[in-house]
Amino acid sequence: MTDQTSLSLPEIRTFTSIEEIRTLADFEENAPLTAENYNRIFGDYHLAEKARCCVQKDNGNLCEEPHNHGWIARRIDGKLTLVGSDCGVKKFGADRRLLNDLNHYRNEKQRKARVASLVEAISSKGTHIEALSKMRLDVKTLESRILQVAAQFGPLLQRRLKDMVRTRRYEVVIKVTKRREYIDPKGEKSYENSSFQHVLGSLAGLELTTAGAFAAIYEAINDIVRAYQQAENLMTEPDLRRKSKDVNNVAGRLQRFGAVVQAGQRLIDLERSFLENDFFLFCFLTGDMTERVNAAKLAMGRAKAEKMAPAEWLSRREAIIRQQLQADNISVQ
Repeated sequence: MTDQTSLSLPEIRTFTSIEEIRTLADFEENAPLTAENYNRIFGDYHLAEKARCCVQKDNGNLCEEPHNHGWIARRIDGKLTLVGSDCGVKKFGADRRLLNDLNHYRNEKQRKARVASLVEAISSKGTHIEALSKMRLDVKTLESRILQVAAQFGPLLQRRLKDMVRTRRYEVVIKVTKRREYIDPKGEKSYENSSFQHVLGSLAGLELTTAGAFAAIYEAINDIVRAYQQAENLMTEPDLRRKSKDVNNVAGRLQRFGAVVQAGQRLIDLERSFLENDFFLFCFLTGDMTERVNAAKLAMGRAKAEKMAPAEWLSRREAIIRQQLQADNISVQ
């Protein structure tokens, strides 16, 4: 790859201390800069301390506004001086040369930074691809384990789980009904029902029950692998300046490596939370009795409950809840 720089492209020089700037042979402290003596941008500075701007105001005084970031400008007499941040644009008068030069300089600096990040990313390709392959395998294995569990949920329950993930509402709520006996004005015995909602508990790690969570990781991994191939192809281009958009796109995608690994690990870490759920709660996510009994069967296995019919086990557990809440009836909300 060759990245030839024409004479029109600025050389990028970044300084991080005022002492470093003062070592420049042509630098002069407090050298006034005007539209008449401005020549071109020499470099940029990003300092921990503040430096004072040397743009000359209409009254002949220097701007002297302190800035941590700014520009080093060369005057037509060869002297170098400081322009603070955006002072050159706001206080330089009607001359547009400085603004154009600043835009040109910023674009070239960004372009070179992107190319450098591309080169750096390619140097890490081997270890990164290996890490992504391992992550894909670990996530695939996780998906297989979770599917063995989720496959025991019926379609209505699975739909409810998707809704809970989508809305991020993970509480399992039931409807509790209590019956009160009273004597009406005619002296006859009557009954009055009152209902309220009760939170049985909350479920964690439900994201694992949706195929989309795994698909997103696989696609992100595949995209980075594709980006590495595209990066290597770009490095064969004779002039990367003509491929700036492609460089920016590929470099940006490769920079997502850390985030993708982190997202995959987060998915893996969710397994513990999911398996630590009280699976009895899944029995209250649908009103369909067949699906509720199937969920009870799964919950019994997870809890190592005594052997009995899942429907009977579910009925006994519901009776305990009614007793605890002093309710006449409970139902799925």
